[in-house]
Parts: sequence; C-alpha cells; structure tokens
Amino acid sequence: MGATAADGPTMDESVPGDVEEAAELTAANAATVVPAGVTGQEPAPALSAPPGASIMATVIALGGIQALAIGFTLIRSKAVALLLGPSGVGLFSIVDQMVGLAMQLVAFSLPFAAVKFLSAAHSAGRRAFAELYAGFFWALLALSGAGSLAVLLVLRLWPALLGPELAPYGRATALAVLAIPGMVLVTLCGNAIAAAQRARTSGGYGLLNTAALAVLPTLGVVAGGVTGYYAGALLAVAAVAACGVLYLARSEGVLVGPPQLGVATLRRCRGLGTFAASLYIMALALPATHLLARYTILRTSGLEAAGLLQSAMAGGLAFALVMRQSNALFLTPAMNRHTPAEQKFREAAEYLRSFSLVAGLVALPLVLFPEVALYVLYSRRFLSAAPYAYLFVVAQLLEVIGGVLLGILIGLDRIVAQLAITLTGITALAVLAVTLGPRFGLAGIGVAFLADGVLVLAVSAWLLQRQYGFNLLADCGGIPLGVLATLAAAGAWAAHAPPVWSPRLAAMKFAVLAALALAGGLLALRLHVVGGWRRPPYRLEGWR
Repeated sequence: MGATAADGPTMDESVPGDVEEAAELTAANAATVVPAGVTGQEPAPALSAPPGASIMATVIALGGIQALAIGFTLIRSKAVALLLGPSGVGLFSIVDQMVGLAMQLVAFSLPFAAVKFLSAAHSAGRRAFAELYAGFFWALLALSGAGSLAVLLVLRLWPALLGPELAPYGRATALAVLAIPGMVLVTLCGNAIAAAQRARTSGGYGLLNTAALAVLPTLGVVAGGVTGYYAGALLAVAAVAACGVLYLARSEGVLVGPPQLGVATLRRCRGLGTFAASLYIMALALPATHLLARYTILRTSGLEAAGLLQSAMAGGLAFALVMRQSNALFLTPAMNRHTPAEQKFREAAEYLRSFSLVAGLVALPLVLFPEVALYVLYSRRFLSAAPYAYLFVVAQLLEVIGGVLLGILIGLDRIVAQLAITLTGITALAVLAVTLGPRFGLAGIGVAFLADGVLVLAVSAWLLQRQYGFNLLADCGGIPLGVLATLAAAGAWAAHAPPVWSPRLAAMKFAVLAALALAGGLLALRLHVVGGWRRPPYRLEGWR
C-alpha cells in the first residue's frame, strides 16, 4: 500500500503522473492555470529538457532511486509470501486496491492535479507557491479525513460489502482506510517538491515513503499478522507525511499555516475543477477496472489464484513504478516551462528516444527470467505464474510510453481527448478481463492489459500525427516501437521455453540478454554522439 502517484490513469499504483503542466495562456503556448493574484510577478526562467546523455542520465538516476525502493518492497513482499502464502498475498492485493480506490474517491484527484498548478505558481514566485500549497494541504486534509470516516461508517453498517472472504478482516481493513489522509498528504508533498524543480529530492522522498511502507508493515506482520501489517502501514504514512511538510518548510520556506478550509485559495486556480474532474474520472476508472480483473479471478478460481495473478503482475508493476518516476518528476515539469509548443515536441521526442532505451533494458531481464523474479519476490509456490508475467511487463511498457504521448496532449490543452483515449483503453481492459478471465485465467487478464496499452498508444500517436505532425516513427527513429516489439518477442519465447533452471537454456537467455543490451548500448551511444533524428516542422495551427 503506497501513496505514489501511480495507479490511476497512469498514476498507478497511483495516477497519471504523466501529466503535462502549462504555465500561461498565450497564442503560442498551452493553457495555464496560474492562480489569480500572481500575474504581476516576474516568472522564473524557462527550463528546457537537456538533450541526449543528460536526459538518459536523469532517467537512470530517477529510475535508480526507485529501484532502491523496489528493494524495500521486496522485503515486504517476501515476508508476506513466506508467512502467509498466496492467500495472504491475494488478500493484501485486494484490500490495497480497495483502499487506493477509496483514496481517489475522497480526494477528488486533487493531490495529482496539484502538480500542474503548483508548478505554475512556483514559476510566478515563492509567495504564490506557498499560498497555493497551504490551500491544497488544508483542503485535502479535510476531504480525506471526512472521506475516511465515511468509508469506515459504510463498512460498519454493511460489513458484507467486503464479501465473505474479506469479512473476517474488518479491523485490518479499518486500519488500512485510516491511512488514507496520510497517503494523500504524502502524494501532495512529493508533487510539491517536484513542482519546486527538485526532481531528485522528490524521488528520494518517494524512496523514503517506500522504505517506511516496507519496514514497518513487515515488522507488523511478524508481530501481529494481517492487523499488524496495516497498523505498521498507518504509522509509516503518518511519519512520511510529517517529514514532507517539514522538508518543504525548511527548503522552500513554505508553511501550511493555521487551519483553514483552503477552498478560497483553490477557487482562484482557473481550470482546476475541469482538470481535476478529468483526472478524477480516470483515477476512479483504472483502479476499479484492476479490482474487477482481480475479482474475476477470485470469483472463478479462488483466493490462491488471485495471489498468483498478483505475482504475475508484480514484475510489470515494479517496472512501471521505476520508469514512471522520470515521467512524473522530470518530463512533466520540463513540459510545463515557458517554452514554445514546437520546442515541447522536440523535447518530448528526445526524451522518448532515451526513455524507451532505458526502459527496454530495465524490462528485458524481467521478461527473460520471470521464474527468478517470482522466486525472489515470492517463493516456489508462485512459479506457475511465470509464463504469464511477460504479458504484464509489456503492457506496462505500453502504458508508460503511451503516458508520454498523453502528457503531450495535456500540454496542448487537449484534456478531453486525453480523457477519451484513456477511458477507451480502460473500457477494453474491463470488457476483455470479464470475457477472457473466466475462460483463460491469467492469460486472459494479461491479454486484457495488453489491449489497454495498445489502444492508448495507437490512438494518441495517431491523433498527434494527424493534427500536429508529431510522428512516433519519424521523430523518435522508431526506437519506442522497436523496443516494444523486441520485448514482446523475447517474452513470448521465454514463456514457452523450459524452466530457466536448465543450464543450457539459462546460457541462451543470458546470451540474448547480452546481445540486446549491447545493441541498446550502441544505440544509446549513437544518440549521445550524433544527436537526434530528423526534426520536421509541426502543424500548430489547430492548437488553441
């Protein structure tokens, strides 16, 4: 259970952190939403995304921070798997998904929308940033606190809502719900740090959150089982939220001030309601659909199969958690600066080339050696999920690359288009999960996730090419699509091969890994030495 911006329209295991931010509405720039009352201040100088190796170095650095976080998550996953088995893993996956959905419901996506407006306010000056941050803080604390109490009341009045399998864990579920205000404030603080142009610090703050959510719940599950797990998680998010508030006060000189409703401050943000509403719809739809997929397996195959599904998804979710860091903390602020639209296209293309290469190299071991990942993350009892793991890794790669394109659309103020594309993918996921899951099990759920990613990537790429001349093949040298095709082929081959414990097969897989890594390294060197591909003129007349 975490408070990342990553399980929603790409904020999953929280929500679309791949959201572009705009700074002010001009004839040549995207719509901003600068808080009223800051227009007389001098904006901060624009920052453009650095080319070539600088982008790659930043992606690797942020991914490395998040990879350390995965190490802490490994501790928690391993402890739960060994102590409680597949049933315990299935239980936690469903409760955590339910709490994530409740968090989106009570917070109205404001923690995720905040990064757009806080970045614009930071460009206008520290005073504007401080006032808006305090407004968000108090409004979200009030909303999440009241919402958590409402969820608890509903569960108390209708305990059967959880279903017969989860009904015995009412106390643990209540502790999980009580952690929602802390999760909301952790997300807000992380986004505020990123909006203040402290991307690596924001990544480090996320690492602190993940470490706390690994260590304290692990100690809790050893001491008190399921209830101890969620008691530890509650203490963890409360402590990390307090650290975030103190850090912002010390580094940026911004204080939350005395208690207030915060509504008046947020009302001055033009466009906040529309933007938050679009995120809200997506943030509710995606966790709900993931929960539907899990319940489909739970209903047709039982709690143990739900645990196997979670283990099959784990590698892809961990990969997405690592790679989304640079989308959320580096690309998003870069796209928000006071730069012309054409420059944003060029920066996005440069970023996609480097990002796709790094993402492919990170994902490659996961698709070639799924048995090893499952054994390390869980235990031998989960190895039957290995043939399906690559489906979820490729699906998450589709999601993070598609998230960059959706971010460009939001930077162009195409919020409705971005929402429609995302909901189309989510609808396909829901329909296929319900249709294919009962018949094909984990494979059917994997195909449903793939369909979601393919639709989002294909439709957003088509729209950008048709209306603005941004071509995923020409502008990015075909690197994103080439990486996707390579991973899909390698994963399908590995899934149908004998177990990796065969020395001959292990040697073959290591040879494939080395060859593809060398090819990726040479391509990265070409990017660094030679520079980008062709840079065509873009069609910007349709951009309002």
